[in-house]
Amino acid sequence: MTIRVALHHRTRYAFDRPVSLSPHEIRLRPAPHCRTPIHSYSLRVAPEKHFVNWQQDAYGNYIARFVFPEKARALEIAVDLVADMTVINPFDFFVEHWAEHFPFDYPPQLAAELAPYLEREPAGPLLSDWLGDFGKGGVKPGGNTVDFLVSLNERLRREVAEPRGVPVSQIALAWVLGQPAISTALVGARTPAEVDANDAGAELDLSADERARIDAILAGVAGRVREFTPLRPAMEPWGEEIR
Repeated sequence: MTIRVALHHRTRYAFDRPVSLSPHEIRLRPAPHCRTPIHSYSLRVAPEKHFVNWQQDAYGNYIARFVFPEKARALEIAVDLVADMTVINPFDFFVEHWAEHFPFDYPPQLAAELAPYLEREPAGPLLSDWLGDFGKGGVKPGGNTVDFLVSLNERLRREVAEPRGVPVSQIALAWVLGQPAISTALVGARTPAEVDANDAGAELDLSADERARIDAILAGVAGRVREFTPLRPAMEPWGEEIR
């Protein structure tokens, strides 16, 4: 049995006189590629006299663009959403044969599509030192890509999560919510304890030094291992090897 949660978001601006409202772009709707089942969603905006156009950005995220033809004394945005926190098998993925060993090259067509994500800035002193240490830890070219990512996650746990006394999942959630482009994160939970853990992660305040260290760790793979191919429905029972 999964947990179903209801989310309510309300933003209200009040003005001391009628003002002209500029067009507003609202990004408060789950993306179509969201894996969390969404049972209901509603977006209400006041003043009621407005024009709205739904759009999608280059990443497939929904954008509601509102235009208000008349002056108003207040602007209110309310979102209601019901989501099913269903369990998602984290091992439900496969790696293409050409990406099984790290580092690897993307096929030309895919590389062209991913070009904006594969840009790399020059490594600073912190990243250069970290890459040197990481390389000494036994990570060698030609190794298994999944093993490489496991090692990367272990390094994150050891250097950032353990000193704070929290699990990596909470560190990851706090880091994601700290990104300027992120307003909401939907995470799964099977028990009330996991709901509490997710809530703690959302409230976790990472220091500037911790964020810089996480960014340095993640930058170590920027432009080399960005993402796996799209997920597919699991063909094997939970826990068995996915070939």
